[in-house]
Amino acid sequence: MIKTCALLAVAAAVVACGGPPPPGSPSPFDGTYAGTAALFGFSAPDWQCDWTAPTITIRDGRFHQEIDGAPMTVVIAPDGSFDQYAARPVYNQTKYLTPVHLFGRIADGTMVATVQNPRCNFRLVMHRSPGADAG
Repeated sequence: MIKTCALLAVAAAVVACGGPPPPGSPSPFDGTYAGTAALFGFSAPDWQCDWTAPTITIRDGRFHQEIDGAPMTVVIAPDGSFDQYAARPVYNQTKYLTPVHLFGRIADGTMVATVQNPRCNFRLVMHRSPGADAG
């Protein structure tokens, strides 16, 4: 009984504090974003660090996308921020994984994000397509 009450209290706090929208709820960030990816910072010279920015479609405040070879489900917070980790195979060997970190913010129809892995860093700048809302 105590565990159930504690879980309900935590759930109520998340809802009261403006957690992510439940699945099926439109978000002000919904839409299709496209733009550019630029290499920056440390990038290992022996590693192929070429990557093209994907087109990302946000629905209900979420998107599912392969980012730098790592499948991710990303939830956009009410303030437009997001921060997600995933892992991808190294040299196409599933027994060796490397972390991929995606974080950023959406404001005024523009997504600015960073993709980091141990060898490459990319900056994404993507804009929402006018009239192409996903919601």
